[in-house]
Amino acid sequence: MKKKHITKARLVKRQEMIDREKEKAMAKPPQPAIKKKVNAVVEWLETQKVEREDPRKAFAALFIQPQTH
Repeated sequence: MKKKHITKARLVKRQEMIDREKEKAMAKPPQPAIKKKVNAVVEWLETQKVEREDPRKAFAALFIQPQTH
C-alpha cells in the first residue's frame, strides 16, 4: 500500500465541514440510551439475587492443595 503525501493545500468547503460534523454526531450513540442499557443490566442483576462468593476467595480456592492426612 502506497502512502500518499499531501504536497498541496486543499480548500475545505464549509458544507464539507458541516457534513463531517453531522457524521460524527450520528456515529456516537446518544448518552441516555447507554444509561438506559446500564440501568437495565443493573436491575437484572439485582433481580437474580444469586449469592456470589468473594472473588478473591474463589480465585484462591483454585490454588489450594488438597490436604491428605
